[in-house]
Amino acid sequence: DEAALPEIVQQFEKFKRAVNSGAEKLDPPDVPFQMLTALPLSQRQWKKIARDGSWQMTRMNLNTFARHGVFGDQELIAEIANRLRNEALIEKAKAFPYQLMVAYLNAGDDVPHAIRESLQDAMEIATRNVPRVAGKVFVFPDVSGSMQSPVTGHRKGSTSKVRCLDVAALVAAAVLRKNPNAEVIPFSDNAIDVRLNPRDSIMTNAQKLASLPSGGTNCSAPLRFLNDRKANGDL
Repeated sequence: DEAALPEIVQQFEKFKRAVNSGAEKLDPPDVPFQMLTALPLSQRQWKKIARDGSWQMTRMNLNTFARHGVFGDQELIAEIANRLRNEALIEKAKAFPYQLMVAYLNAGDDVPHAIRESLQDAMEIATRNVPRVAGKVFVFPDVSGSMQSPVTGHRKGSTSKVRCLDVAALVAAAVLRKNPNAEVIPFSDNAIDVRLNPRDSIMTNAQKLASLPSGGTNCSAPLRFLNDRKANGDL
């Protein structure tokens, strides 16, 4: 007896029947997004879903929105970009910098530039919890060949596009952002001299580190580099 179902379930059942019959203007009910994705939704309905989405749902579905024509609407692009960079929403979502890097790296060519920019803005907000350290800080990101491996390992059908190197670069860039006098010394076979601007965006510095040439893994190389300079550090 459909009338005995909760009202939201009744709305969902009616919506499914209507959409499968070709209804394109009916607004989706307020149910979890995943319950709607298998239905033959119209572009208008996808726009409604995108407009009503939470911060995390938006971050995770940028390519889905692009596939369904959501970004053909300039007003909606601005609305989504402002949602992603909204400080209160980022804090409420307890967003991790890593999640934003994944979204940035996975965003396809059809995801507008304004959306990519908003992810970088969100990254700056999400890294405010990175500690500021008293004294001299050195950071040694490993950029050797093995760091090119996906951070998830190789898993059939679900291997991540994000490499171990991308994560190491992100951590280094985030520490540099909060500790602008820190020195980042990447290494593979040897220490690599690279100049990073602490005022550049975290994403920019992370990408610069991740693009360095790789080689073997010599963890003593950056220590030897500092010893040759008779350098002292606190961390």
